[in-house]
Amino acid sequence: LSVILPHLRAALMAQLPAKQHTLLNDLDRVKEDFSEHSEKCLAKFVSIVGGIVERALAPFIFNTNFDERAAASDEVVLCKFLNGIVTNVQKMYSVLKNLLPLNDLQDVSL
Repeated sequence: LSVILPHLRAALMAQLPAKQHTLLNDLDRVKEDFSEHSEKCLAKFVSIVGGIVERALAPFIFNTNFDERAAASDEVVLCKFLNGIVTNVQKMYSVLKNLLPLNDLQDVSL
């Protein structure tokens, strides 16, 4: 939507009489509101995922001897919790790739 709005604004400006160009300010506000809303949604999403990881991972971190795990095997094996996170992130990505623009998807992935 944010990509289309400038083109829509330009097309409307070309068609509207000069005295009605002030109506385009509403379109500018819509673009700003949409951008602000997208940022808030992304921040909320990051907060939710961070909280889930923090609450669920903290008990495992304190009870895991990573040196012992590393010495026990040449192959890296994810603990059950991290394996669940990887699976859920993959599911989330498959849904979001159809909903978000590439830039926002990259923000979520990083």
